[in-house]
Amino acid sequence: MTLLELLVVLVLLGLLTALTTPALIRSRPDDAPSDARVLAFARSAAVRRGETLVLDVDPDGRWRLLVARADSAPLSDGTLASTTIPRRIVLTPAGLCLPDDDTDASAAPWDAAACRPAAR
Repeated sequence: MTLLELLVVLVLLGLLTALTTPALIRSRPDDAPSDARVLAFARSAAVRRGETLVLDVDPDGRWRLLVARADSAPLSDGTLASTTIPRRIVLTPAGLCLPDDDTDASAAPWDAAACRPAAR
């Protein structure tokens, strides 16, 4: 074997390793997703499905994503470590996030277009 053949084999092994390693290593899911990730997920689900969804958040951090017009099982659910999300948010197919009328009036102002509490 010549030195050139050995270098070509090493380069090919390096490329093969670089391409396959990320697929073989499992990424560890977060223990509890953040408010922003849950809101982004719910917002994209409303846009993808083309229907109004409701995100219910309990004071203890448990959340459920439901179809607004039906009494059905949750589309998705989970738990947040801590939350600044109002109790209930209505998500429209246009991507807007609006606190429900039943939401406590003392909660922070809400930016519907950004889908997060408004900056003060």
